[in-house]
Amino acid sequence: EAGGDVVLLANCPKRVPAGRVLPLADFTDVYPTICELADVPLSPKHKPDGQSFAKYLLGETQTPHRDWILNEYHETRVVRDTQFKLYNDDRLFDANADPEEQHDLAQSTASDHLAAKEKLQRVLNSLPPDVEPPFHLRSQSGFKLRTEAKAKAAAGK
Repeated sequence: EAGGDVVLLANCPKRVPAGRVLPLADFTDVYPTICELADVPLSPKHKPDGQSFAKYLLGETQTPHRDWILNEYHETRVVRDTQFKLYNDDRLFDANADPEEQHDLAQSTASDHLAAKEKLQRVLNSLPPDVEPPFHLRSQSGFKLRTEAKAKAAAGK
């Protein structure tokens, strides 16, 4: 799962109990987590998008801090929980049973599929609209996609 299932290791034997596995974390969670672990207070003027998972790492809670994460690439948004992935084009996959995404469950009437789709769709609906980034794209693939989209828009397609 490129970009969405990336390993993050925390190694601090005197503070972090061995064997902790966090089911979901977002890249935006790293900054507030490191700040909390280092006892560096965040300015009240600065509210990062992420959520600290320091208490989970330290074994102070058994409850994971997230119900979902977002992956976004160009115009594709994917919201995922610990089992299901919902794309903004309505595709739904069981990420555990079907990691290669061969079986779209979007039309399934199974109660767990319907519940997952409804939950994840609420998340997608709550997100702000996608906008052009405020910086020059450095990724070659991202730059190519944006350039092609602008050319299509200019051609009226």
